[in-house]
Amino acid sequence: MIVTVTVIFAVRYWDSYKNSKQRYFLHFLCYVLFSEVFAAILGPVLKINNYFVFNIYTVASFLFYLFWFNTIIENKKVINSFLIVFVASVVFSLFRESFVDQLWSIPLTTGTVIIIITSAIFFKNFLNKKEVVNFKSSQPFWIIAGLLIFYIGFLPIQLLMFYLETYSDSYTVIISLLNVILYGSIIKSFLCLKTN
Repeated sequence: MIVTVTVIFAVRYWDSYKNSKQRYFLHFLCYVLFSEVFAAILGPVLKINNYFVFNIYTVASFLFYLFWFNTIIENKKVINSFLIVFVASVVFSLFRESFVDQLWSIPLTTGTVIIIITSAIFFKNFLNKKEVVNFKSSQPFWIIAGLLIFYIGFLPIQLLMFYLETYSDSYTVIISLLNVILYGSIIKSFLCLKTN
């Protein structure tokens, strides 16, 4: 539901950011929505194993975020190093984990840690610039704030995922809350464009 609303905002404000470094977010959000709908049709509706959809999503989303961070962070060597580490984790999982029968834990953990570190690098650089005064109208600020909160909250859950009941009410509530924070921050990033 929240992803659908986010896609609507992305389309609504497209003209405001179509020439910015955030222009690929519309395409990415459409992909996220497609993945969620496809996984829901396969899993709960057709009772077909949908782990491969989430594994593809894991790889695609972290590659997208690294691509985007590469456009907004000046230190390209750090981002390229993280890209190599993430790709190595994917290759390692190809040989160690089932692509179809389980969620890939290694790329998920690796990507989560990379996003947290990269977000911290962004905020360190952001706080050292004059732009910090105008953070309320900074689209990258809101997107990265959402990513940082989401992945800091998600990391302990992800590390304990195989020991938790992933279909329990408490797990669902926590993941839903983190998604609301993430996509709410992305929506806020589109709304802040009105003031620019």
